[in-house]
Amino acid sequence: MALVIVGGLVTACALAYQAFYTLRTGHTMLFLLKPARTHAPSRATLRIAYTLLYLSPAVAIAVILAVALKKAGVKRVQIWVMGNFGMIFWSLYFLLMGFLFAVQPEKMMRWMMRANPQLVDNRSIVIVARLVGVGLMGMGLVFLAKL
Repeated sequence: MALVIVGGLVTACALAYQAFYTLRTGHTMLFLLKPARTHAPSRATLRIAYTLLYLSPAVAIAVILAVALKKAGVKRVQIWVMGNFGMIFWSLYFLLMGFLFAVQPEKMMRWMMRANPQLVDNRSIVIVARLVGVGLMGMGLVFLAKL
């Protein structure tokens, strides 16, 4: 149950963030990737169209989760969340940190590279950071699956 709820919320948040990123920058690539300098930003009408394309499923997911919450009863869900708050918090923390380590290892390890300049060009550090990120995401998913 928790995996479905968290998965839906994460997907809705990622789609909403991508919609606002597209509206703000005009680039349709994923917000995690750096846009190529050869691609010019889209015009205003295309920005709005792409934003609506990303925002529609995000809103639909949020509405589906809200309707399911109303059917299940808010009090039952509140009791469950309060009883499992620690496990939910730490599993989401591991998922977020693992995702950030896997997607943007250079930013996550900036403090270490600043202290050790010889590691800046070492690609094996980036690979290790990504593997750590995948491990953290796996831990978070295992914790969520136990709920």
